[in-house]
Amino acid sequence: MRRVMFLCCLLGCLLGSVAVAAAQASDPLAEGKAAYEALDFEKALLLLQQAVGMPSRYTPGELAEAHRYLAMTLLAYNRADEAREQFVQALRANPDLAFDPDLTSPKILQAFAEAKRIFEEKYARPAAKNEPLPTGHTWRWPTGWTLIGIGGACLATSGVTYGLVWDTYGKYQAEDEDQDKLDRLKKQGETYEAVSGVSLGVGAVLTGLGIYFAATDHPRPVHESSLWPPLVSPLGPAGTTGLTMGWRFQ
Repeated sequence: MRRVMFLCCLLGCLLGSVAVAAAQASDPLAEGKAAYEALDFEKALLLLQQAVGMPSRYTPGELAEAHRYLAMTLLAYNRADEAREQFVQALRANPDLAFDPDLTSPKILQAFAEAKRIFEEKYARPAAKNEPLPTGHTWRWPTGWTLIGIGGACLATSGVTYGLVWDTYGKYQAEDEDQDKLDRLKKQGETYEAVSGVSLGVGAVLTGLGIYFAATDHPRPVHESSLWPPLVSPLGPAGTTGLTMGWRFQ
């Protein structure tokens, strides 16, 4: 049992470490921008689509850049409608986004102007008369630490129930005569051990996932006026597992 517990904890830590290393090994936004500047539009399209699909990884400014470059890449393929939508999303993340007209092609400027008009009509929040737009900061809930907390609670539950296993085992060993009581203690011990094993497996996996999310999704200050309507960061899927262990009362 102790060996299994150790291996499960080690597996959770390894999963988290591997996930963090994989996440830090590449940055689709930076690689996508580089591909666009190199006129490799096919590669840029794939990378930038991947970047905008991970909003929780980037700050609002970085996310606006991802949508902006994706829009320009789509314009290279003459997909103007999709490009305008990406410009709108870029403005949602950063309403102050703008282009230098002296360094930007008329094709991009026209699509961006149309997108800005759509954004102002559909998304811009009008300020009440003599009432300034809200200031200050809000904080996104750190998903990684939430998972680590839940995983820690599961591991603590596993430890408590494993202690109950040994307590029940001691009572089982001390009982010699009452067969009904022996059967009851055995069933109780098996239940505790099953709960301990499942809690250990779930806790190890959630802790590993929490390490990954904590490393890639730090809470960041976000101006309330910069996200309207607010962007929704999808919560990544979390896996669970269960373990079946043999009972020692034979």
